[in-house]
Amino acid sequence: MEISMSTVTISPDFHVELPPDVRQSLNLQPGQELSIFSFNGRIAIVPLCPLEEMRGFLKGMDSDVERDDEERV
Repeated sequence: MEISMSTVTISPDFHVELPPDVRQSLNLQPGQELSIFSFNGRIAIVPLCPLEEMRGFLKGMDSDVERDDEERV
């Protein structure tokens, strides 16, 4: 796992520039969408990728799931 850490400053307009080493390590491109969320006092930014790129990423996962007995209406 590669970890990259940098310090950034929030502009008066609340803009944050992603440092070049972070952009390059994640191959981020201008116009690319990112998901941003907060949890436990932290901010996480996750690059969104097209659904087509997700195809097969769970290959080999055990899909046998024990299900509760319930009546469906």
